[in-house]
Amino acid sequence: APRTQEDYRAYCGKLKYAFGHMAPDEVETTDLYAYHERRGAPVRANREITVLGVIYRYAIRWAAATRNPVGGFLYEPETPRTREVKRAERVQFARSYCPRWLRAFIMLKYITGRRQAELLRLGLYSIRDEGLAVPIAKKRRQRTLILTWTPSLRRIVALAYSPKSGN
Repeated sequence: APRTQEDYRAYCGKLKYAFGHMAPDEVETTDLYAYHERRGAPVRANREITVLGVIYRYAIRWAAATRNPVGGFLYEPETPRTREVKRAERVQFARSYCPRWLRAFIMLKYITGRRQAELLRLGLYSIRDEGLAVPIAKKRRQRTLILTWTPSLRRIVALAYSPKSGN
């Protein structure tokens, strides 16, 4: 995805700044721990070091390195997010900061639980008699999921495609 590519480029910039002066086989696992400590953002450092591991796999494949120092690296434990956004917070945000079409998008995302990329592919062609047709492209297999109509889904789709929403 474009956002992932942008993040990876940023990670590579940080890694180049930290390790760019070293030859690939000069980087030791202890250097990675030192980088992780200096970084100050443990979760972001985990991601960056993961990318470095992928880079090393290619470097070994291309004979630019003989070993991968990330192989034995112990990542900082991460705690998953446990707090859910409360309904009142979601409503307050939508009413205070969002145009009508974005409020509809937030509600649609909330009631369907579908991925952002799937919902962004919706159009007028997605509205069918039997329900809302959501194009799914996961694992390179194109298919369509039909979300059957409920009163809430009808209301949200009507809000999203109403003339006042700017669509």
